[in-house]
Amino acid sequence: MNGGESATARSDRRRRSPSAAGEAAAVLARDGGQRPLDASEVVPATRAGAVVLVPRALQRAGFFDVLIEATFAAIGEACGAARADECRRLGLERMHEVLDLDGIEAAVQAIDRRLAIPSPRLMKTLAHGVLGVQGSFYVYANSRVRFMVPQEIVRPNRARFHSRANRLQLGDYAPHRDFWEGVPINAINLWMALGPVERDNGMLIYPDVWGKEVMHEGISPPKDQDFGAPLALALEPGDVVVFDGRQLHATAVNLTSATRAVLTGRFCPELPVAPTAEMLERASYWSPLIGTRFERFAGAATKMSWVYAVERLKRRANRAVGALERRLGDEPLRALRQALRYRRADRLFDA
Repeated sequence: MNGGESATARSDRRRRSPSAAGEAAAVLARDGGQRPLDASEVVPATRAGAVVLVPRALQRAGFFDVLIEATFAAIGEACGAARADECRRLGLERMHEVLDLDGIEAAVQAIDRRLAIPSPRLMKTLAHGVLGVQGSFYVYANSRVRFMVPQEIVRPNRARFHSRANRLQLGDYAPHRDFWEGVPINAINLWMALGPVERDNGMLIYPDVWGKEVMHEGISPPKDQDFGAPLALALEPGDVVVFDGRQLHATAVNLTSATRAVLTGRFCPELPVAPTAEMLERASYWSPLIGTRFERFAGAATKMSWVYAVERLKRRANRAVGALERRLGDEPLRALRQALRYRRADRLFDA
């Protein structure tokens, strides 16, 4: 392990620029250009298909140190204090130099559990304090850390990194839209850098297909589709990228020598629009209750809505129709099935 200037310091020094050093939000362009935005413009811009960078958003929200301390505490819990101290000294981008495969897996799982605790409060603070969101909104419950270690480690151990236990935290992702995996269609994605992110190990976003249908099977599209040139992201620790979950995006294959560490979270400015009726069961937290003594009830708000009540009745009616069809042994009751169909997800880009 090499001493001297850490990879974090080198990355910050190499990529820092007057625009990145400021704190104004900016729309990102593929050519590296940026267009400044006021905080109140961030959500409307993402709804229109923009990808927005908010520099030092975690620091401005007062959460960066909280998240970093929780991260190293989790590494200590999983791998011991000595290894956690060495990871702290070298930076998260070099944690793979300290931890073996068992350690990486255990540490990232522990980090994921730890950071899930402050995540709803973090999202509420970012939305109100940094993104200019007024009024109430809904925080999607499924926050995740995404650690991408260098490919020289992943390639010979790909099955392990993409196992059921590790897929969401350590696996890479082909181009996808979030709602293909059950995330609300109208969710806004916050991609938060815990360590330095380079264009060669970050995330790729495909703006050319914004607003267009993309053929897919399950959570992945066929490989022969052309999505246009991607926007590649480079971030400093604490930066947050904001984009609509309907954007087609993917993990950049990490060909660098650095581990990429980010936290993701999502919120819906309006009542969440589930991609299927079954996905209405997934929890979203109503923001006014987050951080209060009633927080444990925050996830009940969407399930008490009129939309949820109607769809729950329709699902029960669908089961009754199925039982009737089996008894009659006749043609399916198509007209009734059509009347009971879940329709909120029919127009994906009208949300």
